[in-house]
Amino acid sequence: MDTDFWQFFCKSGKIPSGNDGCIGNSSCAVFGELAKHGTKMDILHPTTCIQHAVICLVHVLFLLTFLIFLVFSSSVPPGALSSTELLQSFEFTSFLYNVTAVLSALVGMVNLSLGLYILVMGSIIPMHPWLQLIVQGASWITIAVSLRMRLRNQAKQIAYVWWIVTFLLASLAASLSIVDILSDATDFSPNVFVVIASWPVSCLLLACAIQGRKRDAVESEAIISEPLLNGEHQNGGSETEDTEETESATASFLSRMTFQWLFPLLATGYKQPLQLKDIPHLDQKREAKTACDAFLNAWEEQKKKNPTKPQSVFQALLTVYWRALVVNGLCALGKVFALALGPIILLLFINYEAGERLFQYEGYVLVAALFFGKMLESLFQRHWYAGARTIGMELRSGLVASIYQKQLR
Repeated sequence: MDTDFWQFFCKSGKIPSGNDGCIGNSSCAVFGELAKHGTKMDILHPTTCIQHAVICLVHVLFLLTFLIFLVFSSSVPPGALSSTELLQSFEFTSFLYNVTAVLSALVGMVNLSLGLYILVMGSIIPMHPWLQLIVQGASWITIAVSLRMRLRNQAKQIAYVWWIVTFLLASLAASLSIVDILSDATDFSPNVFVVIASWPVSCLLLACAIQGRKRDAVESEAIISEPLLNGEHQNGGSETEDTEETESATASFLSRMTFQWLFPLLATGYKQPLQLKDIPHLDQKREAKTACDAFLNAWEEQKKKNPTKPQSVFQALLTVYWRALVVNGLCALGKVFALALGPIILLLFINYEAGERLFQYEGYVLVAALFFGKMLESLFQRHWYAGARTIGMELRSGLVASIYQKQLR
């Protein structure tokens, strides 16, 4: 089977070469050289079947990988991305990117047109002369689109590697074609012209990959070094002065229970990297100033009640956070009870399957109990973890602010 496909891919008997069958056939006269070396197994020849197979395989692998990562990295929840925001995924980048995108699209259309012309005017067999042109045409057009898109995560890295590999393949094919032309081993056919003309564009692709990597490094360093104290910068500006307060401050009971107030922020972060302006301000009762004031008030109250005893930091913290700690402990207890409910329901399921019936519709009740038990377990666990982290954040920020205030006195 592999041998038959290889013969079907490389066999040149169906396309006339030289002067055989070329009388009155313009396509044969123009593209005869494409079939002349169709069965040669020398990979160093620019029109050899092996070289075309390698180029097709590499471009198809990168094309499929890029499209898969592009789909998964750009997909957003329904309703999270409007039509206007979808159009904004195509961005006007640097002059180098724009010029390279236009030239890549032209190279892709030329390859595609030439491959379709050979297929229509010639024959399907051998496949490699027209197939590699069509594959390269589709790849160049996809590369042109990728140069104009706002790529993210893995799709961006795949694109960079693809551009570099395209430069290497184009450089190899162009150098071999030039060597063959200088040694009179082949004529200057349209296919060879396209190969040589593609090399300058591939050099621009390499420059785009290098520029993109440098730009990503600079943006990453800027994000890491950006101050987080209410958006204040060295120039005295405030990037987040218009940022609204977090929705948890005004969220309803159901929204708090299901963490629905987080959905807008998650949707924004899913469709684009979060900027500092996208992060809402903390709820006022969770700010470091509020935590610091509450701790200092508890510290002073403790000092007034027992002026002769040394103050206890633990007692002051317990005075401030005992209600939150009780609620968090109840969530942990509820999670344990819901977790313990699973084996009990499982035992009742086993007895039910064994034929033991406690009451009518027992099976429906057991299924509903298992479902709601798991729902409650997940709900209690999420609030337990979130509560523990919130209490720890408030406690730590309050203590740190109190220590700084004491040092500044």
